Amino acid sequence: MSTIQNPDGQSASQRSLGISRRQTIFGLGVATGAASVAGLAAWWSARQPMNHHGFSLITPNTADESLLRLRAGNACYLAEHFDVGNRGRTAARRAEIAPAQHPYAIVLACADSRVPPEVIFSAGLGDLFVVRVAGNIVDPKCLGVLGSIEYAIKELKIPLILVLGHERCGAVKAAIHAVQDGNRPPGAISVLTDAIRPVVESAAGQTSDLLQNVVAANVQNQVGNLLQSQAIVAPAVAAKQVRVAGGVYELETGLVHLVSGK
Repeated sequence: MSTIQNPDGQSASQRSLGISRRQTIFGLGVATGAASVAGLAAWWSARQPMNHHGFSLITPNTADESLLRLRAGNACYLAEHFDVGNRGRTAARRAEIAPAQHPYAIVLACADSRVPPEVIFSAGLGDLFVVRVAGNIVDPKCLGVLGSIEYAIKELKIPLILVLGHERCGAVKAAIHAVQDGNRPPGAISVLTDAIRPVVESAAGQTSDLLQNVVAANVQNQVGNLLQSQAIVAPAVAAKQVRVAGGVYELETGLVHLVSGK
């Protein structure tokens, strides 16, 4: 049986699909044009300044500007404006910072998996110099923590240190239990709890939420430890080259509120 052709050369099967050569060529042209427009729009959008909650793509130069950038980034995170952070996590950004890094803030954060600084501050590649340790502690027995911070100040000239604690911190809870039970945790865990123990002991007898109070007090205590670090941090702060602040992350809301260095 011969195939039935229509006047423009279509078979019946092609006609049933409503497709002609002209339509196919036109459709491909439209699709290609749309893709080009979309690509151009993405390219242009990625290079434009943003005004999400005061967030700017301009790299901060001072401690005050850095703190404002962190707070604006946290506001974007709360509003689920995730595109703000995504703009700094592209292949182009990766290539841009490959030769050298210029972070605008040091964040000393707890190792808790629920508190990733880059996410909660809408940061991109190369934005934050993050040091993470359970309990966000600064202690002589954890020289790697202090050494990392000192390196970032001395070599990278970062103007802001943020000590970031969080609600229901497991290290703080363990320190409370250690004080209340009179037992030290096994192994190196005791290094963490010993660093927080003085804060727990000073909070003894408080009638309000002990864990919440110690979390905030621990952040303030670690800020104090940094300010007393005479080798590099304290002189840099005295020279107004560095500012040290402290904040607590709320697990349910995602908000970071400052408890020190406001």
